[in-house]
Amino acid sequence: LNASPGPKLVASANSLGAALYLKGEYEAAEATYRDALDAARNIYQEPHADTTAAMNGIADVLSQFERDDEAEQVYREALAIDLDLHGDRHPDVARTKAGLATSLVYQGRMQEAEPLFRDALDIRIEMLGDDHPLVAETGNNLASVYYFSGNLAAAEQQIRELLPRYRRIYGDEHPEVSSIVNNLGRLLLEQGKLTEAEPHLREALSIDRKLKDPGHDDLAFPLNSLGIVLTGVDQPQEAEKFFLEALEITRAREHRLQGPVLSNLSDLYCRTGRQEAALDSMAAAEPLLRADYEGEVWRTAYLRCVRGACLTAASNYAEAEPLLLESLEPIEQRWGPKGLFTRNAVARLIALYEKSGAPDKATAEVEVWAGERAE
Repeated sequence: LNASPGPKLVASANSLGAALYLKGEYEAAEATYRDALDAARNIYQEPHADTTAAMNGIADVLSQFERDDEAEQVYREALAIDLDLHGDRHPDVARTKAGLATSLVYQGRMQEAEPLFRDALDIRIEMLGDDHPLVAETGNNLASVYYFSGNLAAAEQQIRELLPRYRRIYGDEHPEVSSIVNNLGRLLLEQGKLTEAEPHLREALSIDRKLKDPGHDDLAFPLNSLGIVLTGVDQPQEAEKFFLEALEITRAREHRLQGPVLSNLSDLYCRTGRQEAALDSMAAAEPLLRADYEGEVWRTAYLRCVRGACLTAASNYAEAEPLLLESLEPIEQRWGPKGLFTRNAVARLIALYEKSGAPDKATAEVEVWAGERAE
């Protein structure tokens, strides 16, 4: 059977499906994988590795089409076959578990995805060694699960462990290294560890500038993050330079990051006493945030929070207080009590009460938000 042309045809069809998938020709890839699966079932008397290869390919395509419940079912069927064929310690099992975990992530089922990624990572380390691209990719996927579960500390630890591996695999100046360094910087930023975040974000930007054309949309991410960091450590001139470069890129590319950049720029203008410029940036940011980030209500809430800070600076306390109060809950729900954006929102409310002559209210906010909720 192994010497017959049939199995070779199935393997070739699976390879062609993979090539089409990588080119983004998903409909053609799905048809090719389904042909491979039909052929495998006709040729082999029992389940075979070529069968599950085709099933994984089909499931991958279904995920691209956002048919995640169908993809999950195909992955689960393939996993049952893989476990029957190979036992629980085999590269094919790792491949299918990682695919199944990814489909669960797309459905928001992080708790179910985490152990599958853990298993896939352990198998791949055992079978492929520490310094293999699939090991790095799976570890990064696990970090993403931690992040989207709200466990930023675990995500940070995972990324820190991955970074030396990425450097050994790819070298210091590679897009994959830039991506992982940027992710670490962003994780540190979101936890308020600004001085730790800055060198990582600068490294990511430096790598991207060497590898990508000026104006490439990937540059906007570290530029925006560096602007946030430098705003937070009171370096407004350099922060503004980075924000304006990010804004130029996102406007030229009609990129969805344009709204967040404008929001952050309005914060900078407010902090540096340029109220009119801040209000103009807010007016430009709000419709973009509503259109491009539907469902992420914390973004427009944060913009209202910045507006409240501007009103506080202008001694318009009556208008500032409701904006600062109503924005606090959605920001805290998204980032938790310890997140940078929550802490900034709390600090603005405390500043309002201190400046308006209500120190008791300021003390109460410190106790509730910076104390009990941070435990």
